Formats: sequence, C-alpha cells, structure tokens
Amino acid sequence: MQTNLFLGIPILCNTVILVAALLWTTRISDGLSVLYIAMLVAGQVVMWKICRPIEQRFKAMTVESDDPDIATEFKHYVQMWSGFHLFLKPPKRADSYQKESSGK
Repeated sequence: MQTNLFLGIPILCNTVILVAALLWTTRISDGLSVLYIAMLVAGQVVMWKICRPIEQRFKAMTVESDDPDIATEFKHYVQMWSGFHLFLKPPKRADSYQKESSGK
C-alpha cells in the first residue's frame, strides 16, 4: 500500500508535464490537440480497466491470523488508502490508550 501511495507522486508530476504538452499542442494545431486529448482519455480508460480490479481484489482480501489486531490494522490501512496520504500511519492500539490515560 505504501508503494501505491509513493507511485502517486510521479503520476502527479507526469500530470504537470501532460498539461504543458497539451497547451503546447493547442498552439500548434487544434486537430493535434483533439487527438492528444483522445489518446489521454483512451489511455486513462485502459489503465483504469486494468488496475481497478486488482485494487478491488487487494482491498477485499481477508486476513487469516490468530491475532485480531492484524485484521484491524489491515482495515485501517485500507481505509487510509482511500484518501490522500503520503505515509501510512499505524493505528493507535487500545493498550496505548490505557497507558496514556493512566500515566498522565
């Protein structure tokens, strides 16, 4: 999951380059810019069709472990994955809440 989040950085940088290229093509030719936009849309659809089922299968995985904290931690990471985060933070555990409340 962390790798997936880090791969979002080059994708965002690539977006800036693609927008600059689109602006450049509109100065050259309207027909070329329409072709460029059509290629980008088609590429996005193809990538979505390829990657989305893999992501859904990964998110639907079940955790088989004797430790229930592992399943809770996996659910926490999947929930964080759906939003914008650069680093995944482990969930706070119930025993740390007890230490904080009793120690202070």
